[in-house]
Amino acid sequence: MTGFVLVARVLRPLAWLGLIESRAQKRAPSRLKEEGFRKPPLFEQMLSFKVEMIGNEDARH
Repeated sequence: MTGFVLVARVLRPLAWLGLIESRAQKRAPSRLKEEGFRKPPLFEQMLSFKVEMIGNEDARH
């Protein structure tokens, strides 16, 4: 079920906005449609993240 939530709430909306590409995958027959997602060539130019860790330097999580 977790995979469905990720696809429904994150990946599919990103595909609708054109930030990632999706395509149907041919797999064994089932009730759920399999989709493949990938970054388009210009993904890094559209989105970038700068993460700074604040606090204890020894934290491992």
